[in-house]
Amino acid sequence: MKKALLLVIISASVILSSCGSGESERKKFKYQTASKNDIDKKAEIIFTADTSNRTLEFEFYISNPSGIPFPVHKESKDTCRYTSYRFEFLCDGKPITLSDQKFECFHRRMNYRIPPGSSTLIFQTDTLHALQRNSIKISVPFYFFSSIAAGNGKDIQLRVYQDEFFSEIHAKKQLRPNAKEISEAANGDHYNDSLDVIYRNSMPQRLVDMQVSFKLNIPKVYSSTFICKKITLQNDKDWSPAGSDITLFKSSYPDLYFETFFPAPQFLMHTSHIQKSTDEWNIGDTSEIVYYNDKDVFKISVLDWDKFSHDDPISIGECTIEQLKKSESVPVKFDHITGFVVRFENTKTKN
Repeated sequence: MKKALLLVIISASVILSSCGSGESERKKFKYQTASKNDIDKKAEIIFTADTSNRTLEFEFYISNPSGIPFPVHKESKDTCRYTSYRFEFLCDGKPITLSDQKFECFHRRMNYRIPPGSSTLIFQTDTLHALQRNSIKISVPFYFFSSIAAGNGKDIQLRVYQDEFFSEIHAKKQLRPNAKEISEAANGDHYNDSLDVIYRNSMPQRLVDMQVSFKLNIPKVYSSTFICKKITLQNDKDWSPAGSDITLFKSSYPDLYFETFFPAPQFLMHTSHIQKSTDEWNIGDTSEIVYYNDKDVFKISVLDWDKFSHDDPISIGECTIEQLKKSESVPVKFDHITGFVVRFENTKTKN
């Protein structure tokens, strides 16, 4: 391939201290970069630290000139103008083990994801047109690094590369599964009702391959078995859930389920089973959650499931791990939820 001029700008925020402090501190963050390609490029990489949360955030911009000689598929004669980028994390030069396979699901509502079945910490973007100026923002909670022993000054590398070109993109809508299918799905499975992207063909070819090295402080990560016992909806003269589930033929009580997020709002930790037509969810649900300390704040969404349209939020609230641990004696209340009751078991450190 002829030399092509690339403009690459990566900016990152590294979030290091306890959440809930409400304080931010930005400072220069040391890094080193190395390129593995002979392609002529200019790069600027900026890291800043923000102590209001524990999430590694970085932003990646790339702009390619129009003169790139895109590969042409031999059989179809398609010009492959689409690509995707990979962001691979390493510690001391070795791939970081993905400590929990359910982390694959966390990014279902974003434009990047952990490739299905991956055993290492690597993110892949959606397919992008290579001639458009693309902005890629990725946020990584520190519990994704829980296979690394807790401690300060861990040597982390982030490899950014592109190794495929794609031809035409076809998309199709997928019907959402029904409530029974979701309830019977294995714990941790999630569904995505967005467009399903199908590639007609692809060609391996590398355009970008660079690495950033920096040090990171890894906090202690705890996990607990999270057993939801009961969710009770307000049902009085001021507000009633009756009629909140409106169909073509009738109105009824909602088909209830809940989701937990940490950090909120984008990191989905768990989606529960669905209980149909009720004002009290009591079918029980067990999952594993991860957190750093009892002051961490979780977001909880209680929703009415709908097969043919977007699910309707009934109540959205936030509470601490400490409040959840006490909920059997003091139920958590928020919005139209008069009681959210859970039990914590098997608490342990992951690193």
